[in-house]
Amino acid sequence: MTQTEPAPTMTVPKQAVAPSRPGTDLPVVVSDAARLAAEAMELVGTDPSAAIARAERALAVARGRPDAAARTLAWRALGLGARAKGDLATAEDALLRAVRSATQAGDLQSAAEARMTRSFVLLDLGKTSQALRQSATAADVLQGVAQARLQAQRALILQRCGRFGDALDIYDDAVPVLQKARDDVWESRARCNRGILHAFQGELSAAEVDLVRARDLHLAGGREMDAAAITWNLGCLARERGDVVLALERFDEADPICDRHGYIVGLRLLDRASLMLSCGVVGEARELAERAHVALAQAQLGADLMECEALLARITLLDHDAASSADYARSARELAGKQRRAGWVLQARLLELLALEDDGGDTGLVRRARGLVTALDDARWADAAIEARLAAARMASAAGRHDVAGDLLAEASAASGGASSVTRIRYWHAAALLRQRRGDVQGAASAVRAGMTVLSRHRAGLGASDLQAHVPAIAQDLARVGIRVALESGSADRLLREVERWRGQDLRSRPVRPPRDPELSLAIERLRRASTEAQEAAVGASGDRAAAATLAARERDVVRLSRRTEPGAWSPPLPPAAAVELAAGLAGRGFVEYVVSDGGLHALTVAGSGAARVRVFDLGLVSDVEDGLEHLQFALARLATGRGSQASLAAALAGAKAAASHLDDVLVEPVRAALQLGSPQDVPGLVIAPTEALHAVPWGLLPSLTDIPVHLVRSGTAWLAARANRSMRAPKSVDRPEVFVTGPGVTLAPTLPEHRARYATVEFGDAATVARTLELLDGASVAHIAAHGTFRSDNPLLSSLRLADGDLTVYDLEGLARPPELVVLAACHSAAAAVLPGNQLLGVAHALLTMGSAGVIATTLPTPDQETAVLMDALHRNLAAGLDAGAALLAARRTLDLDSPAGYATTAGFDLYGC
Repeated sequence: MTQTEPAPTMTVPKQAVAPSRPGTDLPVVVSDAARLAAEAMELVGTDPSAAIARAERALAVARGRPDAAARTLAWRALGLGARAKGDLATAEDALLRAVRSATQAGDLQSAAEARMTRSFVLLDLGKTSQALRQSATAADVLQGVAQARLQAQRALILQRCGRFGDALDIYDDAVPVLQKARDDVWESRARCNRGILHAFQGELSAAEVDLVRARDLHLAGGREMDAAAITWNLGCLARERGDVVLALERFDEADPICDRHGYIVGLRLLDRASLMLSCGVVGEARELAERAHVALAQAQLGADLMECEALLARITLLDHDAASSADYARSARELAGKQRRAGWVLQARLLELLALEDDGGDTGLVRRARGLVTALDDARWADAAIEARLAAARMASAAGRHDVAGDLLAEASAASGGASSVTRIRYWHAAALLRQRRGDVQGAASAVRAGMTVLSRHRAGLGASDLQAHVPAIAQDLARVGIRVALESGSADRLLREVERWRGQDLRSRPVRPPRDPELSLAIERLRRASTEAQEAAVGASGDRAAAATLAARERDVVRLSRRTEPGAWSPPLPPAAAVELAAGLAGRGFVEYVVSDGGLHALTVAGSGAARVRVFDLGLVSDVEDGLEHLQFALARLATGRGSQASLAAALAGAKAAASHLDDVLVEPVRAALQLGSPQDVPGLVIAPTEALHAVPWGLLPSLTDIPVHLVRSGTAWLAARANRSMRAPKSVDRPEVFVTGPGVTLAPTLPEHRARYATVEFGDAATVARTLELLDGASVAHIAAHGTFRSDNPLLSSLRLADGDLTVYDLEGLARPPELVVLAACHSAAAAVLPGNQLLGVAHALLTMGSAGVIATTLPTPDQETAVLMDALHRNLAAGLDAGAALLAARRTLDLDSPAGYATTAGFDLYGC
């Protein structure tokens, strides 16, 4: 959050005036230098660049004249403007000159004001001791309203140093004086800073009262930049309340004004990084914070740089990089110590402790954590004190000191009434750990369930699909406890329940998607044009950097606006899918769900016929499977491209088959009997829910599964959701057509005439535009899209299918009111996805499933055009013959030669997701 320094009242100094003629009653006229200096000071809060220019003119006019008051004010305005733009060296020099000018003229009030302003620059530079000395000297000079102004500034310095109690006492004395004097400038900025202090202490309602009043005063006074800074702070307040959409709206409202005035970019990057962290978007949060770190270091903002390193310590810890977290925390502690910021030293020590935490039960860490609890309580850092209690409770329970852990949890619970969702999830994680270690299985499960309910509510506050997909990362440790407890209990039913609660909660109570925002629709259209122009420029003789820069800007606009999508209404999540419900929905198919716990790989099975019995199998270490899968993926990539000699391709094919056989031995062979996979006639299909590490497995190549229709799903709950989506569809009619669309450069067109009679609408060539394709897809029963695809690992929602007039992205697909029931994507990488905690998947195929398509046939690999055409032709015929999607794909695969590199690679690539 952005703190502000109260500026002086904008009175014009009466200095260096021409004497009036005897016998006349002419008014006193101020000097040109004084007028320019006053104008410069007026501009500080609205246009820092203009303020600097006006101050420099004032100094030039005053040069060589007895105009000390004008020079003092001009130097101070110049210093304030330079500070607002991040030029601290210029700011410190200008403010030192202001102090000297006022002191030499005997103007104690102006000298005191300049000292106080200079103290803030010293604080920014990390020179805390000097800042405190300057502020104390300034505050002792004045009385009444003037003293209240400077005390408000001193309170801010104490606040930045972490002395919250002292700062709050001073604010509470100064604000009523300023309000009574109707000193709007000083009152508004003092309230802004007190509001931030309230927010730090978890008093969010009090914070909003102060911030809204401060913003209103600034707006009434025409101080655009100051009002924008407080709008930004209200965004930070919304973040603390868990209202991400409102936070983003306020950031976006303030950003253009801050850009126009050159307001420090590093601070805004820092707040956006913190917001992304609250949503579990760890990678983006880290990238933003690292950019902020560079910007703050370049601007020499030592105090903010320290706070950035503290945030990076948090981010890297959640990013499973404990070594970097410890380094950032250590650096933050050292900087805070040099800056004499005692509260931040405690915060950094807590972060160091968190980076060291493990399950070893180190009693030394427990003592350190409990010491930090006391110190943070004394410093009145409420949120940090709660976090320290939770850390101490986790460490104490790991050390077997369960009574101590219980007392700490009780204290944390009592103090966290208005805590954020993230803090409440951490509380339930600590409670679940303690109950698990006490042997209280039911209590641990109850804690996990409570934490997952908090996660569900937090997630429901987001409308954007990418943010929703990232949120489960916040509760990853909590989910692991639930799974571990279920495994230790030996209950397969309990394990199924915990895994399904973790992976399937969003599918059981998904809100209705809100209508498309017109501003977002326009941004998507602009992105499409920019993408086409960039691709055209890239094939030119020299390329076009401007086109690439425009494309990047348009992508940022789409991402920014999409994240402001309003959420639907929240309702408590339904219970996770149970074995009886799942068995009924399988319709005779088998079900296997893979799960990882503490490095071990396990499989849950439910047979689709007979009693709804769940069984669990231990399959060894997941790392062994990952190594084998990596070799297989490498071999398949070679086979798909067809590059290399005949001998090298034959060797790659043999290696791929051997790797597939090994994966079959590990993943399928142990569960064959439980799934009744004796022969193809025994089971009509198999539903597989891979764990995060297994989504790249080419299941159709595994020897045990080559004759069985395979359906890939995120979870058992996802399977039930797909079945429900299909059952709610109206019978096929002219209102639910089957459509076929081809993009440019696709070689499937020759087979098209044979299938024209089946498809109500066929579009290809110039007619296959994005708008026309979306029109056809909306409400279709079956949609076949043959187009080249691109997967964007940096932002999976920008993954696309190439059509006649540009790229159809996931953002486009999210605007469909009724996605097709079955979608066939004959495009390379069309099933590629970013795999996130909780088995969350982001990509083209999985976006369609999330929106309500029952099934998607797509590929994770590049596949050879000729073999793909053969496979698609057979698939069309099989679907036309009345086979369901799983059986149709299985029969189509049999038309390919598995002993040829291209045939094997194509078979490996295409899978059925959903039902």
